[in-house]
Amino acid sequence: MDRIFKHLLSIFGLTAVLFSGLSAQDAVSDAVSDAISDAISDAAPVSFEMTREICLDLVPGENNPRNSEGDFIRTKDGRILFVYSQYFGKSASDHAHANLAAIWSSDEGKTWSEPEIIVKMDGGLNVMSVSLIRLQDGRIGLFYLRKYSMSDNREWVRYSTDEGKTWSEAECCISDEFKDYYVVNNARIIQLRDGTILVPACHHKTIHGKFDWSGELVCFYSKDAGKTFQRGEYVKKPKGLVFQEPGVNELEDGTIFMYTRTTSGSQFVMRSKDGGITWDEPGPSQFTSPCSPLLIRPIPGTKRFIAVWNDTPKGRNPLNIAVLDAELNILWKTVLDKSEGTPPQWFCYPAILALNEKEFLISYCAGVMPGVGLEKTRIVKVRLEEK
Repeated sequence: MDRIFKHLLSIFGLTAVLFSGLSAQDAVSDAVSDAISDAISDAAPVSFEMTREICLDLVPGENNPRNSEGDFIRTKDGRILFVYSQYFGKSASDHAHANLAAIWSSDEGKTWSEPEIIVKMDGGLNVMSVSLIRLQDGRIGLFYLRKYSMSDNREWVRYSTDEGKTWSEAECCISDEFKDYYVVNNARIIQLRDGTILVPACHHKTIHGKFDWSGELVCFYSKDAGKTFQRGEYVKKPKGLVFQEPGVNELEDGTIFMYTRTTSGSQFVMRSKDGGITWDEPGPSQFTSPCSPLLIRPIPGTKRFIAVWNDTPKGRNPLNIAVLDAELNILWKTVLDKSEGTPPQWFCYPAILALNEKEFLISYCAGVMPGVGLEKTRIVKVRLEEK
C-alpha cells in the first residue's frame, strides 16, 4: 500500500466518515486537498520536457455524427492499429447507432489510412468502447460493448490470429446469468502476469423501474485465456457516492489497483490482493477529477506509469498528463490539451500506446460544447524527455 493511500486512510477512514455525521462526499472534500498536498510533497522531484504533435483529428461528417472511444495496438509487422466507434445516422448520443472502424499507421502514428468497418452492429443500439490487448498466447483481443437495450449492455470479444486482418466470431464475456447494463470503458482490459484477463465493469441496475446511474464496481475475469469468464465480488461503495467507469493496473507486487470516477471531486481508488476478485475499502486519491475517466498505463522498460485525465474538480477541460512512480504516486504533471476558445471543447476517454520509454500515442475525445462533447477523436504524439 503506497504512501498516499495510507495517509488518506489514516486521516479519513471509511468508518469515521460514515459515523461523523457528514456525507461521504462532504468528508472527501474536507480531507482530500491536504492529504494530496502532503503526499505529493514526499515524492522525489522530477521534471520532464513535453513535446506534442497533433497527428489526426477524426472529425464528424455527413451521416457520421461521432467518432469516439478507441484503442491502439502494435502489430508484429511494426504497424499500429487503432479501432474506434464510428457512429452513423443523425444522432451522436451514447445510445445511437455505431459500428467499429479501423485505421492503420505505418510511420509511428504520423499518418493514417482511411477507415474501414471491421465490426458492424448486429441489431440493438450499437457497438462501442474498444479495448485492444496482446494476449500472452500471441493473439490480439478486440473487446467492446454490444448494446442491445438499457437492460442488456455487455462486454464481448473477438480474437485475431493474423494480426488484425480477420477476427473470430464474437463471444460474450458476461454470461446470460448476469445479463444487465454494464459499462466498460475503452482501453480498459488488461492481462495479468499470471495470465488472468481482467475486465473492470460498472454495473448499472434498474431498481423499481428506475435506472441507477450511480453504479456498482465489479471485475469479470478469465483464467483460461478468454474461454470463460467469472464474476468477482462487488466493491463496497460508501453511501451517497457515484462510482462509474473503473480502470485497473497490476503493480509490481501483484496488487491490483482500481480507480473510478466519482462526483466527489476526486478519483477513488481501491486494491485487490487476489487478482481482482475481492477489494479493500475505497478511498479518495491524489487524482483531482470531475466525473470523468482516468487512464493509467505502464511505461515499458521502467517501473513508472503514465496517466491522462482531467486534473480539475469540475468540467472536462483541460486534459492533463502525468508520470507516476511504481506505486502510482504523481511525480510530475502538465497540461496535455486545453480549450480557450468558443465554443469550448471537452477532452475525455483517452487511450495510450507507449511507442518506447519516451514516446506515446494518445487518443481522446475532443468535441465541442454544447453538444455531447464526444463527436471528434484526436490522436497526438507525445515525447517526454526527463530533465
